[in-house]
Amino acid sequence: MFLADSEARFRALADNSADVVWRVFTEPYPHFDYLSPSIESILGYPAAIFLADFDRLLEILDNHGRDLIQRSFDGEPMPPRYDLRYRCADGSIVILETHTTDLPGGLQGVSRDVTELRGLQESLSARALRDPLTGLANRHLLNELLEVALARTQRSDLPLAVAFLDLDGLKIVNDTYGHDAGDFVLCETARRLVGLTRTADVVARLGGDEFVIVYEPNAVGSDNLISRIREGLAAPIAVTETISVFCTASIGHADTRTVGRDPAILMAAADMAMYESKRARDRNF
Repeated sequence: MFLADSEARFRALADNSADVVWRVFTEPYPHFDYLSPSIESILGYPAAIFLADFDRLLEILDNHGRDLIQRSFDGEPMPPRYDLRYRCADGSIVILETHTTDLPGGLQGVSRDVTELRGLQESLSARALRDPLTGLANRHLLNELLEVALARTQRSDLPLAVAFLDLDGLKIVNDTYGHDAGDFVLCETARRLVGLTRTADVVARLGGDEFVIVYEPNAVGSDNLISRIREGLAAPIAVTETISVFCTASIGHADTRTVGRDPAILMAAADMAMYESKRARDRNF
């Protein structure tokens, strides 16, 4: 009697839960003993489909999820919490955070829709590593990628170079046409830099009007890179149909063959070379 009352209370609570409550047993074959009706509001399929055939659930799981479930059926312990990605009836993807506990001969758990939460977390993570205006690597990501590039090129005994760029006319653009025009110039500069470099190179914005490129000077496609960047940035930028601006850059570069492989020293040498380039430009005016 006690077990019957307990089961009745369980089903009454689970039937009205917004989360998906479930129990699975593996004998004589994998099957749901219980699956709450809330599954339909999340995945678009009625619970009866999966209660009748457990494989229907596996069919809408991604490969990682199917592999995880199969390993659990083979006797491997399930983690206490994990994400599963499902393809819904309308074709969209839903992420369910799943908490499980072991039962004799099976598992029971609760799955909660965290699709929006995971999307927000990924967005925040991307923002932490990317410049929000241009989408380029920010200073933090640049430092990490520079360390990796230095280690990789040291193993292969190849040089690595850093170019430091400072836009010469951005302040004039901001003062004359407004910061929206300045932001457009920054985004167009970023687009041109990405187009002029290899996919293996690192293009970063440090903030303001400063950009950095990490590249292998001896690699195919890196020949005359600094000259090509100067030429590419010298072309006018059409801010509107009636307004075009010029925003060239002062560029300095350094590589490991002359300053060594310490990342801070390499960056500082490129920065110093950029300021020398800017001073030389000013002297010629």
